Amino acid sequence: SPSLGSDPADSARYEAELRELAEGLAVSWLPAQRDVLALIQSADVAVVPSLWPEPLSRSVMEPLACGVPVVATNVGGNPEILTDWLAPYLVEPNDVSGLAERVGSLYGWRQRQGDLGERCRRDAEARLSLDAEVDAIEAAIVASIDSAVRADHRSARRRRTNSPTDATSCG
Repeated sequence: SPSLGSDPADSARYEAELRELAEGLAVSWLPAQRDVLALIQSADVAVVPSLWPEPLSRSVMEPLACGVPVVATNVGGNPEILTDWLAPYLVEPNDVSGLAERVGSLYGWRQRQGDLGERCRRDAEARLSLDAEVDAIEAAIVASIDSAVRADHRSARRRRTNSPTDATSCG
C-alpha cells in the first residue's frame, strides 16, 4: 500500500495520485505486509528508482538475495551494491527512458539467461552476507589499527631524537 511519510493525509493524496497514474493499467494494490519474501521471489525484476541517496538499500539487496535482478538508480548505496557485472543495471535518476530500456532488456530473462537469478543470488551471498560484512569490518579495523600503530611509531622515533644534546634542540 502506498504511503508517504507519517501524515495520513499526505499518504492518501499520494495513493490517489498513483491510482490516477495507473488508471487502465494492470496494477495489483496490496496492503502493507511484514513478510515480503514470497512477493519478492515471485517478481521477474525489482525496480528501485530512488531519488533520495539512501545509504543502504534493502530494496536492492533483498531481491538480489532472492535471485531477482534489480534495476536501480545510481544514487546512494545502490552503486555500491550493483557493481561489476551488475553495474549495467544502474540508471541515472530521472532517466525514464533509460529505466524503461533497462527493465525491458530483462523481459523474458528466465528463458534467455536461465542462470541470471542464480548469479544474482550468489553475488548477494558472497558480498552481502553477514560473514562477508563481518570480514570487511574486521579488515577495516585491522587496517585502521595498523595505520595508527605505524603513525605512532614514526612519531615516537621523532620524539626520541629530541634530547638536550640534539643539535636541533640547541637553538
